[in-house]
Amino acid sequence: MNKRMIFVCLSLIFLSAVTWWALGTGNLKNKNGSGRVQVIATLFPLYDFARTIGGNNAEVTLLLPPGTEAHAYEPKPGDIQKISQADVFIYTGPLMEPWVADILESIYNPDLTIVNASEGIELISSVTKGTDTTEGTLDPHIWLDFTNDLIIVDHITEAMSNRDSAQKEAFAASAAKLKDDLRQLDQDFTSTLSTCQSRTVVYGGHFALGYLTKRYDLTYLAAQGLSPDSEPSASDLTALVDDIRTRGVKTVFYEELSSPRIAETIANETSASLLELSAAHNISKRDLDSGVTFISIMRSDLDHLRQGLQCQTL
Repeated sequence: MNKRMIFVCLSLIFLSAVTWWALGTGNLKNKNGSGRVQVIATLFPLYDFARTIGGNNAEVTLLLPPGTEAHAYEPKPGDIQKISQADVFIYTGPLMEPWVADILESIYNPDLTIVNASEGIELISSVTKGTDTTEGTLDPHIWLDFTNDLIIVDHITEAMSNRDSAQKEAFAASAAKLKDDLRQLDQDFTSTLSTCQSRTVVYGGHFALGYLTKRYDLTYLAAQGLSPDSEPSASDLTALVDDIRTRGVKTVFYEELSSPRIAETIANETSASLLELSAAHNISKRDLDSGVTFISIMRSDLDHLRQGLQCQTL
């Protein structure tokens, strides 16, 4: 049993003890004491959609601590207790958060509404890269196809409406506006990226942008597989550098909240420039406090893609 599983098991034992003590003493607070739906979301895009839909009628909490790399996250006892006391729990899916199943089986919250955001979404294949990604592995980064986000918004809206039917119309109105904004975002990506001189995105990070590049018919070359902890082999890097030179790529993109070391190495070898391209798993505390949204992050990405791929300004 690896360290991560040991930690999760100990956390579940701790939570079980706290939960049964609270039930026995009557110290578990009423989840709806504020009169608003209590929502827990694992990743930033889900959190941002939920808070936009909920407005003042929901209390939405981001489970992933700001600044934490999503793939390295391990739930703590306090995080598990938050889920046990929520009205609605939203997660991306079992591929992105494999720890969810064990936690949901262990907590006592019979009224919890669980939203698997990936339901009804067609998953795409990842790439085989190094030892962390096997052939046929599916890509969990579903939120980077904005048409998938329309489905996710519907899932969240339905769950919140079922928990607070009095606010159903308010939730629906906010969701409709959000979906309009996502459709406009998709149109702007389509229009801008159709004008680019280069159509190759080189990412000095893990394989996170498969949905986005597939949606807009871009060639995607990532230095790593699905795990940000994986290290590309010397032969992988050599092949990538050769490919960049052959294609005449001018820009290497690096990911958010991770060391840009690999991207810098590739850029130094190819005399390419560097630009950030965020997959929006999570954001920094400063960005969270300043009200950064998923759509604003994606618009920043579009601007960086426009620069890096030498697209026209529309």
